[in-house]
Amino acid sequence: MAELAKRVRTNEDNILENKVELSTKIDNNFENLRTRDADLESRIAILEEEVEALKNRPIATGGGESIDYSRIASNEDMLKIIERMKLVEKRNIE
Repeated sequence: MAELAKRVRTNEDNILENKVELSTKIDNNFENLRTRDADLESRIAILEEEVEALKNRPIATGGGESIDYSRIASNEDMLKIIERMKLVEKRNIE
């Protein structure tokens, strides 16, 4: 009977220790989550500001200044220029 009472007390002590340990771990996890939430809220605030800045930036319209494409070479034009440069270099070497 004494052995049984001793085992019961040991089990009760173990249960209390586990309860305290679990409670501490849960509190730590909640604290970690709160820290992450605070970081997320600050990041969300920054993103909201960036979205507003993007909304307010000037955009090009059909009636405004247009892009001057006359100085942009196409791939075909570039290949022609390179070929001509090679021919000139060959001629200069000769």
